[in-house]
This record gives sequence, C-alpha cells and structure tokens, in this order.
Amino acid sequence: MSQIVLVVALPLLAAFLLPVVMRMALGLGLWLGPAVLGYGLWTLWQVWALSGGETFSLAIGGFAPPLGINFYVDPLAMLFAAAVQLMGLLFWPFKIDRETPRRQSLMLLLLAASTGLALSGDLFNLYVFYELVAVASFGLIAASATGAAYAATFRYLLLSGIGSVLTLVGITLIYSQTGTLNLAHLAQLAPEQLNNPLGLAAFVAILIGVGVKAELFPVNSWVP
Repeated sequence: MSQIVLVVALPLLAAFLLPVVMRMALGLGLWLGPAVLGYGLWTLWQVWALSGGETFSLAIGGFAPPLGINFYVDPLAMLFAAAVQLMGLLFWPFKIDRETPRRQSLMLLLLAASTGLALSGDLFNLYVFYELVAVASFGLIAASATGAAYAATFRYLLLSGIGSVLTLVGITLIYSQTGTLNLAHLAQLAPEQLNNPLGLAAFVAILIGVGVKAELFPVNSWVP
C-alpha cells in the first residue's frame, strides 16, 4: 500500500515539470495535470481495495515514528484526499494564456500539499504541507493580475510570515515537552505532558498561525 505516496509525490513532481513539458508540447502539457490527478484517484481506489477500508500508517524514508515522514491513512483521510483530487479535476484551469503554465503548476502544488495535509501523521509535516499550500496560494492570488489581488498577496505574505513563525514556535514547544511530533503519540502524551502553561502557549501559537492561512477571524484582514 506504499503506492499511496504517489498521490502526493506525482502532483508535486508534475508541478515542476509542467512548464518544461508545455514548452515542448502544449497539448501534452495541458492534459498532464488532469492525467496525474486521475491517476491519483485510481491509486486511492486501489489502496482502499487493498486495505479493505482499514486504518494503516506508513513510515516514509526508512525512519519509524516518531522520526521521519509518517502517513496515517484512515477512511476520513482517504475521503479528503479523494475530494482534493476530484475537485482539482473539476476545476482544472484549461484557459490558455501566458499565465497558463504558472497557474497550472501552482494548482498542482496546491493539490499535492492539500493531499499531504489529509494524509500526514506527524505535526512537522503538517506544517511543511501547510507552508506549501501558502506558497501556492500566494501565486494563485497574484495570478489574477489585479490591483486588489496584488494588495491581498502582499498582506498575506506579511501575515503568513508571522503565522509561520508562531506555528513553528508552537511546534517547538510541543516537541520540547513531549519529545515527539507524531500525532498518534501526541494523542497519548498530551493529557499529561501538555496540560500546563507551555502546552497552552503552544496551542495558542499554532491556532493563530494556522488561522492566518485558514482566514479565521480576526486574522483574516488580508482577504480582499
């Protein structure tokens, strides 16, 4: 069931290759994204069939938790991952103009990171994928090439930078208290080791940091 990694890895790889492919063959480039997303949906279906809908975790890179990248795959995570791939297919930007390669690459980056968010089983990689979502969002907001979009992008850059620092501070505090960032381990350790002022500070820092990117009030002033 390790092929579930491809659901994140292939869109990420395609995001960087797509501009080159479009220069060589425009028609092929236009359909590269939908093909990758369609393959992602098929892969998710295969993994679901192999696992029988049972929950499983997958350590990536040869390091078992709490080290390394860890995917935690349950029915809800599979549902969200499939929804991301399907929405990408339904709203794929086929419009051809000078911004098409950048727009489609950023779309693939956004979808790869969003799928990674759904499947990630550790706090640090949730942070990494969330930052990738932010990077893709910067570009997609600015791609509309309007004054309001540029102003919103600038505000988002400023607030997102602050949010990223706060989130990283919160994650660091959690690691200093528990010695792990694995979500399954944290669920067991949190009642004892995070039930203190440092644990509360970590929660508040992460809530504010994530709130900027999720447009949560009152840190949504960047939204046009």
